[in-house]
Amino acid sequence: MLYNGENYVRRRLEERLLEERLLEERLLEERLLEERLLEERLEERLEERLEERLEERLEERLEERLEERLEERLEERLEERLEERLEERLEERLEERLEERLEDRLEERLLSGPRENGSSNMKSPLPDRINSSAAI
Repeated sequence: MLYNGENYVRRRLEERLLEERLLEERLLEERLLEERLLEERLEERLEERLEERLEERLEERLEERLEERLEERLEERLEERLEERLEERLEERLEERLEERLEDRLEERLLSGPRENGSSNMKSPLPDRINSSAAI
């Protein structure tokens, strides 16, 4: 009977050892599962961070491009406006000069009176300038 008792104790010990091994394996599996989950979470976080960084970089690049385009458009508009203003100023100056010349010619004609031999009162522009400046 002792032999059976020893067998019984051995079997019980073996069962306990087996149970402990199974428990350890379960614990290891759980740890591995937890580690995998942690790794997945970390990967997800990393992916999110990378996506955010990429988005930021893309936004910056897009902003730079848009700024450049806007600057170009603004420059073109400003150039057009400046050209228009300059044209207007030049036209005004030319009109003023023409008016002054016409006034000078009229004044000269009025001061010089009728010409001899029935010649017309029309004079060339160059002598008018000389005469009008001399008359003033």
